[in-house]
Amino acid sequence: MTACPARPVRVGRAALCAGLAAALVALPALSAETVVMTATDPDGAAITFAFDKDASPPTLFLRTEAAGVAYSALSIYVDKSTTPTYRHIFGTSECAFPGGGPSRCTVTIPKGDRAYGDIVAIFKAGKEARITVDHGSAVAMDHTASLIGFTKAFDE
Repeated sequence: MTACPARPVRVGRAALCAGLAAALVALPALSAETVVMTATDPDGAAITFAFDKDASPPTLFLRTEAAGVAYSALSIYVDKSTTPTYRHIFGTSECAFPGGGPSRCTVTIPKGDRAYGDIVAIFKAGKEARITVDHGSAVAMDHTASLIGFTKAFDE
């Protein structure tokens, strides 16, 4: 088994490392045409972006690991923007503590949803994304990841 690097990585569909593949188990079955990017904080909090282009309709999955709980706010900022490109408050049905372990929250955004188009367009135009997850006044994750290699792999 290959260990995932401790620092954030850009991962294309042909280069999923074993650790990331194991982390995706909770997502719906993803096709070979899935483009994945993971941003990980040093404390282990992570968010995975998975675009499944073969799904009908194409779908974006956002999943946090050890960063969100119900009623936490997920915000995505691109480049130097002070306004989030996407903001979502996790519902109780979107979060769980599998096996009594760290929290795991998943948001599913189908292509017909306006947020899907907004995220794809701004990711293609941007160079880096800043992802935050907060629970009221406490920040659970604040991470910046490069979009350059990720958006080249994703061709709508």
